[in-house]
Amino acid sequence: MLDRLNAAVQEVWAQPEVQKRLRDLGAEPAAGPAADLASFVAGETEKWGGVIRAAKVQPQ
Repeated sequence: MLDRLNAAVQEVWAQPEVQKRLRDLGAEPAAGPAADLASFVAGETEKWGGVIRAAKVQPQ
């Protein structure tokens, strides 16, 4: 199921009008395997979690 969903998303993201719209919104479209996204999110969570903890930011 996840592989089919990922394939469908990649197909849509490959469309030039979708890429243009994402860029117009300030996003950089990237498509790839779901494992790549999971790895990216884990890395960003670790990186920014450390920054937040170092700055002692508290939820409001």
